[in-house]
Amino acid sequence: MLNLSKLSQETLIKFQKVIEIIFEQIDLLGNSRSRFEPIKISVKKFKQKGLFYDEVQIILKRLGKEQYNIKQVSNDFDIRPRFISRAIMMPGATPKANTRSDYFYLMVYNTDKLTSLLYSIKTTKNVNQKRIESKKVKYITEEGHCYLKTSKKNIKIGKINTRKCKLLQCLSSPLGIAQTIDTVFGKIQLPKDEQNKELWSEYLGRGKKEPIIKTTGKEIQRILSKKKAGVSLSLHVENRMAWIEFN
Repeated sequence: MLNLSKLSQETLIKFQKVIEIIFEQIDLLGNSRSRFEPIKISVKKFKQKGLFYDEVQIILKRLGKEQYNIKQVSNDFDIRPRFISRAIMMPGATPKANTRSDYFYLMVYNTDKLTSLLYSIKTTKNVNQKRIESKKVKYITEEGHCYLKTSKKNIKIGKINTRKCKLLQCLSSPLGIAQTIDTVFGKIQLPKDEQNKELWSEYLGRGKKEPIIKTTGKEIQRILSKKKAGVSLSLHVENRMAWIEFN
């Protein structure tokens, strides 16, 4: 696996951009995507993010080498299911990276490791450290309820078993650090969610979880506004990650 501590800030940002573009393309394909077909990404899309062809090549090769379940293949390589394992095992049959074409073709066998890497990159380069609250706000619990403690007063949010309290507890420790959508929802889920099969669908799950997380954030902000807390909550949901800040 990559040792992120040895990579420069600039390199970390480039890795982050490449991974985010891959996820964007996967999301666009949705249910039509087959694990046994390559993902086709335009070189122009990377250029729009300030990434040169050679830079992308190096990053993709590094991701493949470090076993993040991704491999760059040529557009004319036969990757039908019955040939995949045989082709990889046979000497000289390993897919070769494209020459300078207009597209990159990628086999992404599993996104779990890439999702984890993206989170680690964001944490390592402290993207979210600047989002620490400008006003001191602390999450506390008392007698079965949760509160946000400010310099002036304690604002009661609700019972500790509600989504609102679970979300604050999840994203306040530590504050400003992003967590994956799946991790956040896993911590704020309610017993009734287990019956909703779409929430746990590989293809539909994230699209169902994100609105629930966003709605929960809005409910907390309404409470803060109603009680004139003197602080406001901003919930950010971007690129499969979520984090909060207080202003």
